[in-house]
Amino acid sequence: MVSTMVGAALALPAAADITVASWGGAYTMSQQKAYADTWKGGKANFVNYNGGLGEVRTQVEAGNIQWDIVDVLPHEARVGCDEGLFEELPRDVFTPA
Repeated sequence: MVSTMVGAALALPAAADITVASWGGAYTMSQQKAYADTWKGGKANFVNYNGGLGEVRTQVEAGNIQWDIVDVLPHEARVGCDEGLFEELPRDVFTPA
C-alpha cells in the first residue's frame, strides 16, 4: 500500500520531482519500471525504507518531510492515517485504466 505523507505530494506542481520511499531491491526496480519510467511529471527518486512508522512520524512531527510517497504495509497505513501522518490521494489524480 502506498501512502503520501501529510502535505507533501499534494502540494507538488505537476512537473516536480518526487521522492518515493520503498523496500529496495527488485521490488523497487519493479516500481521504477511500472510507475516512474512512465510518469511524465518529473523525476522519481527512490530511497530505501525499512518499514515501520518511526521515521515517517519523525519527519512529520519535525515539519521536515523528506519523502513524498511511502510504500507501507496495510496495518501501517491504517495507523498512519489514524495518527494524521498520511493524506489520502483524491481519486481524480489517477488516470482511468
